[in-house]
Amino acid sequence: MSKIKARMSMSVDGFIAGPDASQDNPLGTNGLKLHDWIFDNPKQENSLLQGIRENTGAAIIGYNMYYEAIPHWGGTGPLGDDIPCFVLTSEDKVPENAPAAFTFVTDGIESALEKAQAVAGDKDVWVGGGAYAIQQYIQAQLLDELKLDIVPILLGGGTSMFGELGRFIEVDKLEVRDEPNVTHFTYRFKKA
Repeated sequence: MSKIKARMSMSVDGFIAGPDASQDNPLGTNGLKLHDWIFDNPKQENSLLQGIRENTGAAIIGYNMYYEAIPHWGGTGPLGDDIPCFVLTSEDKVPENAPAAFTFVTDGIESALEKAQAVAGDKDVWVGGGAYAIQQYIQAQLLDELKLDIVPILLGGGTSMFGELGRFIEVDKLEVRDEPNVTHFTYRFKKA
């Protein structure tokens, strides 16, 4: 059965991007260090991407992630052109010429999820970020699983993974896996 999943690298102090994120610096000051554990090991990078691609039928991202990362994705979606990506945005931010992998959704997270599930079939829907997109799916109790890759750094500021969710939320710990430069946690959300 298809699941709604998110995965994000995060600093020990809870940030998924450093301060001053922009299109020229999409992960902010020192934010690229959040992904050193992937890029330092090309085998791991290929294995991680392949695993996500094999199990994912569609992706959902927020507009800020799209805007800041699109120049760095080489004209494709975050998982390539063959996996449709739905971008949460407002009507005034829909670009006229976007790569074919992207569909812009202006009528909310439920609509984006419905569209993503329709094309994903039996495969998972990946909520790729940024933080605010993931927070919205957590708040709406629509996210099934969250994988956090905790990197042993303190960014000291930037984009908070959880912001202020505004309520108590329980999760089950499914897996913890430790590597030299990262610890992987997998959580399942308890449904109310």
